[in-house]
Amino acid sequence: MIPNQNKAVVYVARHGRTRLNANNSFRGNANPELDEVGIKQAHELSKLFADVPISHIFCSDKVRATKTAEIISAAKGGQVHQTESLRALNVGRFSGQKRNAESEAELQSYLDDPDCCIPGGESLNDFRARIRPCLQEAIDLYGKCGVPP
Repeated sequence: MIPNQNKAVVYVARHGRTRLNANNSFRGNANPELDEVGIKQAHELSKLFADVPISHIFCSDKVRATKTAEIISAAKGGQVHQTESLRALNVGRFSGQKRNAESEAELQSYLDDPDCCIPGGESLNDFRARIRPCLQEAIDLYGKCGVPP
C-alpha cells in the first residue's frame, strides 16, 4: 500500500541479528556489528519496502542499526540520518549479560516503574523523552519534503 501523499507514515524496524542476539544477551549500550544472519535479514527487510516510497531513514548511530539502514538505503534510496537519540534503551549493567529468568525479572522491575533508573543506564521515561523528538523530526521532515514519487 502506498501512503497517502498528505499523511506522514513512519515505519519502525529493528536492526538485523548480532552476536549478542544470537547468544541471547542484552544489547543495550553495547555496539556489536551485524552477524551474517543479520546482514541477510537487513536485505530481506529492504525487500519488504520494495513498493513503499522512502525519502528518509532514521537510525541510531550504533553499528548494527547504521548497517541495517545503509542496506535499505542502497536498495531503496532515501537519505540515512544517524542519531544518538534513537539508541536502544540503555539497560546499563545488563548490557552484554546473558538473558535468563532472573535477569529479565530484575530488568522488568525497572520497566514496571518507568521513573526508576536502571543502574548504569536510564529510566524508561528518560528513554521515551529521548526518542520522541526524533520521531517528531521525522514527521516534520516529511512535511517539508514529502516522499519521492
